[in-house]
Parts: sequence; C-alpha cells; structure tokens
Amino acid sequence: MKRLLIFYFLFPSIILGGHIIHERIYDAPYQHPCQIKAFLDINKEDIHRFSLLYRPQGNKEYMEKTMILVGESMYISEIPAEFMRRDKIEYYLLLELSQQREVTFPPIDAKYNPIVISIDISKKDSQKNQSKDFDIIGLTPSIIIISPQPGERIRKSDFVIAL
Repeated sequence: MKRLLIFYFLFPSIILGGHIIHERIYDAPYQHPCQIKAFLDINKEDIHRFSLLYRPQGNKEYMEKTMILVGESMYISEIPAEFMRRDKIEYYLLLELSQQREVTFPPIDAKYNPIVISIDISKKDSQKNQSKDFDIIGLTPSIIIISPQPGERIRKSDFVIAL
C-alpha cells in the first residue's frame, strides 16, 4: 500500500490523467542530435498525435517531428544535428487527444514559453574540421539541407527551395 501511495505522489498525472512526463533538457553538445524522451499515462486509443516542436531561438516557426512509441508508454524523437549549431534551441511537446483536446509540456503557454536548450559550443572548433556530410576537405558547407533526409524520396508537388 505504501509503495502505491509513493508511486501516486511521484506521478500525480496518474490521478489527474492526460499528462506528459518528461525530464527537461537544459544543455546539449554542439552539432549532435538531441534525443527527447517522454512518457504518457494515456490509453493509446485516446492519442491522435504526439509531436516534438523545436526551433532555433529567435525563429518564429517551429519544426515538427512525430514522437515515436518505443515501449509501453515511452516515446522518443530527436532534434537533428543540423539544428544544434546555434547558441540555443527551444522546444516543447504537443499531445493531441482524440477528443480534440491538446496537452503540452511545459503545461502553461508552451508555444510562447518553451524549454530552452543551451548548446555547448566549446567543442565547436574541434568539430569544425570533422564535417561528415561534406566531401571536399578544407571547405565547410555554407548551406544546410533540412529536408529531405539522405535517401528519402519526395514528390514533385512537395519540392520547395527556401533561401
């Protein structure tokens, strides 16, 4: 009985329902993907979509990535390495339920007050010459290809070039 009470005190969302359990990420290494993990205490049938929304600090628009179920209630997604080149990245989690209800993490005003990750740029200079995505030694790329990922196919109607 005591174990059950302790469990409910540690995870109050079980009593209240509909919450995202996530440990905030405050810092991450330069130019490495940042893995985001979260747990849900909701039946899978009630979930319409679960997404990670992220952007470089200062941008207005968020990029969206689907959170992928990897266990009973654990979901994982990642912020790509290409985005981990700025000083700070902002993100939040959005859970859309089948009753057209939305739950976010952080729970209060997540879109305008997201979680901020500080990028550790102390390793930037040591990684500058280790560009794996660019073949010409001595030259660094001046563009970043966000989409499509290598090997990914897209339709002509979805093709857009933005500078």
